[in-house]
Amino acid sequence: MFIFMKKSILVLAASVLSATTAFGQDSDLPLVYDVENTGASCAMPPLPSVSQLPSVSNLPDPFAWSDGSGRVQSFDEWSCRRNEIINEIGYYEIGVKPAPPKDLTATYSGGTLTVTVKENGKTLTLTSKVTMPQGTGPFPIVIGMNSGTGSLSSSLFSGCIQIPFNHDQVATYAMTGKKDLNAPFYKMFPNLQNAGDYCAWSWGISRLIDGLYLLQKEMNADVKHIAVTGCSYAGKMALFGGALDERVALTIAQESGGGGVNSWRISETIGDVEKISNTNYSWFMQSFKNNFNTNVSKIPYDHHELIGLIAPRAVLVLGNPDYTWLGDPSGYPSTMAAIEIYKAMGIEDRIGFNFAKGHSHCQAASSQNTSCQKFIDRFLKGNNSVDTKIRENALNADHTKWVKDWAGTTLELNSAAFSAKITSPSATSEIYSDQDLTIEASVKSAEDIKSVELFLDGENVASVTDEPYAFVVEKPAKGEHVAYVVATDVKGETVTSTEVKFSVQERIIFNMAPKSELIIQTEDMPDTDGQYIKKYTEQFDGMAYYANKDMTQCFVGLYPTNGVFNVKLFGCADATTDANLSLYVDGEKKATYTWSSNTPTGISKEVEVTGENPHTFKLMMETDNGKSDAFVDYVSIISKELGVDPTKANTIKTVATGFYPNPANDHITISGDVTEITIFNLMGEQVIKTSARNINIGSLANGIYQIQMKTDAGIVTRRLMKQ
Repeated sequence: MFIFMKKSILVLAASVLSATTAFGQDSDLPLVYDVENTGASCAMPPLPSVSQLPSVSNLPDPFAWSDGSGRVQSFDEWSCRRNEIINEIGYYEIGVKPAPPKDLTATYSGGTLTVTVKENGKTLTLTSKVTMPQGTGPFPIVIGMNSGTGSLSSSLFSGCIQIPFNHDQVATYAMTGKKDLNAPFYKMFPNLQNAGDYCAWSWGISRLIDGLYLLQKEMNADVKHIAVTGCSYAGKMALFGGALDERVALTIAQESGGGGVNSWRISETIGDVEKISNTNYSWFMQSFKNNFNTNVSKIPYDHHELIGLIAPRAVLVLGNPDYTWLGDPSGYPSTMAAIEIYKAMGIEDRIGFNFAKGHSHCQAASSQNTSCQKFIDRFLKGNNSVDTKIRENALNADHTKWVKDWAGTTLELNSAAFSAKITSPSATSEIYSDQDLTIEASVKSAEDIKSVELFLDGENVASVTDEPYAFVVEKPAKGEHVAYVVATDVKGETVTSTEVKFSVQERIIFNMAPKSELIIQTEDMPDTDGQYIKKYTEQFDGMAYYANKDMTQCFVGLYPTNGVFNVKLFGCADATTDANLSLYVDGEKKATYTWSSNTPTGISKEVEVTGENPHTFKLMMETDNGKSDAFVDYVSIISKELGVDPTKANTIKTVATGFYPNPANDHITISGDVTEITIFNLMGEQVIKTSARNINIGSLANGIYQIQMKTDAGIVTRRLMKQ
């Protein structure tokens, strides 16, 4: 193993340093940031299938890392934990919010703000008629859902730029549960047609904020003081918008009900309210209902964490207990649970609630207007003398039993003056022995740093003197490893980082001649609907899924020619199949394959691959109508000339030993260097023995069989389903 040093940009550190340092009256924690997501670069653990999720009857611990490796200890770690929660909500509930676009422009003319987004060959335009206050500014901003100030009085926001977010310009509002797939967002992102509208709308709010950042001087806009607000379905919209964009300084969620501030778990216990079984599934993913309607305890998060995503920024929750459907007996304890997150940071005056009775739906009570004014005065207009620790409640609901497992957490707020930390890799990073590994570290010190030394498996293997601190391990050995760094300042003081344990896997690299074909075939099939296939040791298994009680299989043919790969997916579909499968090359999405009842057996798309070898191919099921899960594996291809006669290249067929299709009706085809095939029934009786590459199994009864394939390397055993 050879190690050399390399300078590389620490993305996480950069995003944290770019945070706007606007401070509260009693805390040095930021009131707002100038990036959409400070944790966007944090390594994310893989998200399990529903069957793999544990059951948690109470509200889940918001400070527990998703991979079970422990709990958040300091505020410095919150941005990464926050990003885990965002990923969970996107994956299981609303769909993954697309990344900020690279092509966005904005204009302000005649009192109209226009934001234009170009992505995936499509154009989406947002227009808002702006109400501009008198004066020179800069002015704080309120973005109201579908009107300049949502359902709140515009007088509360005097002195603020008032901007409506016209949500139908992104995704069409509907109460029917039927989504408009012709809406601009779904045309721009066809791979997200199974996402919920709250994914689309929160993305649209962020694009409006992008436009304000571009035009802040022209509009005299104070982009460090932006509020979002809305009521009812638009209260949910404002909540998701503020939770998923850290450039929002104040979120006012008015009567948001089920799917908003309410806990999915608690709502299941209180009767006729909006819950998983009866909410609107144009707003949320249909798979959320399919997966959790009878398994609410398996949701790995709950909406106290959605509220908590706003921390350390400000949030005000308004309720209306007179309306049973709003489910305030769920919203109140959920909000109280979110307060525990703010308490852990010492900023409980940045979250407030007012559950007042005696007013119409979306018509704020007098006391609620007073609460709003206090939050607006402090968090939009900077009046730090205002008391915003507002707790007004007309409910008799207990929250303590729901948070008893983790309430009372205190995070370390002031990091040590001298500290060191390995920022990459993490325990969940996927690391392979055929690729170089970069180990990155960060150091915090009031003094200049003399050196940072890397210790790998107890041995001092390298040292660097300049920031950023990065070490490259060439072709790390397979197995478990432990790394830590020791930093020394110019005074001779030292500090040692926490150890990071990581695992290096070995995988097969296929050296392929031009125009040769590699078939990546699934090795096994799941037994029940929604069950993930286990992760096999071989790294070329491909992908399979079980949908609507019909076995379905996909495998991949890769045809490299001058850097262009023709990637063909083979499979089958029934009348209810609805799946989007995407091919990623080196982490970048290159193609999406849409499978439905009229899809041909094979779908072929060309992708261009450039850069140094090897390349990593990843096949992922993005959406599948909520009725199946997907197993995904990685394949590395080195596309280079191996001295094979090009005229004979097409005779190089399969690398992986296996067979297809599986399940099968009449015939199966053998792949790989197989000399003899024997098929046994479940009684162990031999039913077929042959050396043929194409085997007729039409005479076999439907059921499960074991197939043994003899190769030069030994016997390969697989399971065959005859149907």
